[in-house]
Amino acid sequence: MKMCETGVKVEFEKKAFEQIRQNASQVLNSDDAPDVMEYNKGNATSGLLASQGLLTNLNDYVSEYG
Repeated sequence: MKMCETGVKVEFEKKAFEQIRQNASQVLNSDDAPDVMEYNKGNATSGLLASQGLLTNLNDYVSEYG
């Protein structure tokens, strides 16, 4: 766990892409879902997760906080 300058605690967990791809919908649809997750959007699988309501658009936050 890492403490950021803002006082926010960040727990970084590294997984292999194949492991994430196989388990993403189960992980994101659980009580233990991460607040932020990097996911390969180039293979059309993120569209499936979005259609299931498991992804949140962060564009407004990026615009506000850079």
